[in-house]
Amino acid sequence: MGEQVAAIGNPLGELANSMTVGYISAINRDINIDGTSHNKIQTDAAVNRGNSGGPLLNLYGEVIGVVSAKSTGMDVEGLGFAIPSSHAEGIVRQLVDYGFIRGRAVLGVTIQYGNGMVQVASVGTNSAAEQAGLRVGDIILSIDSTQLSTFADLRALLDKASPSDIMEMRVLRGNEEITLTAVLDEYRPTGL
Repeated sequence: MGEQVAAIGNPLGELANSMTVGYISAINRDINIDGTSHNKIQTDAAVNRGNSGGPLLNLYGEVIGVVSAKSTGMDVEGLGFAIPSSHAEGIVRQLVDYGFIRGRAVLGVTIQYGNGMVQVASVGTNSAAEQAGLRVGDIILSIDSTQLSTFADLRALLDKASPSDIMEMRVLRGNEEITLTAVLDEYRPTGL
């Protein structure tokens, strides 16, 4: 913490090769983005829309992170975040080699937001969820004895899982609680 850094990017999509400077405010900062927890470097260097994907550099010109987010709001100032370069390096290597991130486990569902529960909005054809018997409208109460109440809870479990892992789900279907077993798939983009 306290190390001076520079963020380079294209703020607002109009100001290419702009550089802002600031300091590392925190490392290993756990922040929540769209219901998913992420480990980030926090900086007070000005970060705006269009900076995402740009490097966060130390004074030696070494890339220490990739700018990825900022906190916004009327009372918010100087809260930029970057993915640590140690995390980004492996991702970049896989994108170059394969065109997607290998080894990510997926259940094959989308979740309905804003209802305070993990309710299934859709089930992918031939997905792990479909093979397990999960249906639209089902509410996933728990997976492997871990209670779920938000999409972030489900995402956290999937982030720790590997393809072919077996998950036992307690599901509320109508007024009946049932148990389903899913063998997780590996994420593959359509067409690959």
